[in-house]
Amino acid sequence: MCLIHHLLSRNWKVLVHHIPRSQNTVADHMAKWMAANSTEIHWFKEPPQSTISLIEGIMFLL
Repeated sequence: MCLIHHLLSRNWKVLVHHIPRSQNTVADHMAKWMAANSTEIHWFKEPPQSTISLIEGIMFLL
């Protein structure tokens, strides 16, 4: 909590945008996947196989 207070007290401009889960399905899926499968930070070199169909669906809409 002290670290968060320290970061917020700096002379920064912060802008936060809320993106509903329904509009961010890949990030939502990856967050749920990590919560169920790991307790450590994981850097993905490639998206998990389970997200490929979600990504393809998004690309189709573009």
